[in-house]
Amino acid sequence: MSQTSRLFILRHGQAANVAPSDAERPLTVHGEAQALQLAKQWQGFHFDYVFVSPYTRAQQTWQALSSQLTTDHIETVTWCTPDISTKKAIDTLVTLPNPCKALIVCHQTFAGRLVTQLTEGNEHGMHLNTANAVELEAEVFAKQCAHYKAIHAPSV
Repeated sequence: MSQTSRLFILRHGQAANVAPSDAERPLTVHGEAQALQLAKQWQGFHFDYVFVSPYTRAQQTWQALSSQLTTDHIETVTWCTPDISTKKAIDTLVTLPNPCKALIVCHQTFAGRLVTQLTEGNEHGMHLNTANAVELEAEVFAKQCAHYKAIHAPSV
């Protein structure tokens, strides 16, 4: 029987509309509450790998989650910012051992494109609400090889 890995692709919590740059947009009070609520729902989860966008709102979302989760490997990566191609992400994911559980904390446009690339083979992109995570399952995280497992959403 083949083993499967799980991948959680999480859009950051709600962010402020105004900041000196897009990369510096912080979470709003509501965004912080969303991240904390998701952290409560995921209390005790263990991720083998966590990849986080360097943008402020993604880092803040991870900080809220990290109080309730454990991980073996945490890395800030530039390949999951809003308008980046999914190629580097897939190149990285395909090298992960199987089975494993991984989390990517990223942004709407990237998250939606990565989900559809892994499941449907295209980059049309689905919409994810703030602080929502799509959980995928696959033997290997390559184009059109993953299956939807669940959507995780905070209750706030």
